Amino acid sequence: MTLDMRAHADYPHVPGTLYDCRACEAQCHCGDDDGFICIACAEHEETRVFPEATAERALAALLEHTAEVYAAAAARAPAAVRPCRAVLDTLLTRLRTTRPDLAGLTREEAAMVRGSAEDAIALATTQEYGWDSAAAYHADPGWFDTQPVPTRARIVRRALAQF
Repeated sequence: MTLDMRAHADYPHVPGTLYDCRACEAQCHCGDDDGFICIACAEHEETRVFPEATAERALAALLEHTAEVYAAAAARAPAAVRPCRAVLDTLLTRLRTTRPDLAGLTREEAAMVRGSAEDAIALATTQEYGWDSAAAYHADPGWFDTQPVPTRARIVRRALAQF
């Protein structure tokens, strides 16, 4: 298949791999034999299987429960709080078993929700500390876990307020 790269974003990339490139998002660029799934097909599958409303409900519930965990831990035993990713995973498991509207989440969907929660926390951290980008947060994934529990609770509440 010959592709006209002029229609693609001028940023160097392999066709079918760049978000915000109209040509990549407009048509299928999947590989025939290698199992590669392009972003056009991935986005279509994601919205078909995992509706945005469900994703938003799951993300809001996850952030709300995470803020509650940190707030309760700040009052009781701040040293006993597990890393953020472990808290998110535990809460997602609980949400998938206790909330009927989220009971059908697959592991892949739950991982997407956890990733969105981590991104929301990174953005809230960026806003909290006035950083230029969330890159500083993502450069050291364990940084958030070194912060005092009340700070973590405040940042997660800030992330939740974005919804």
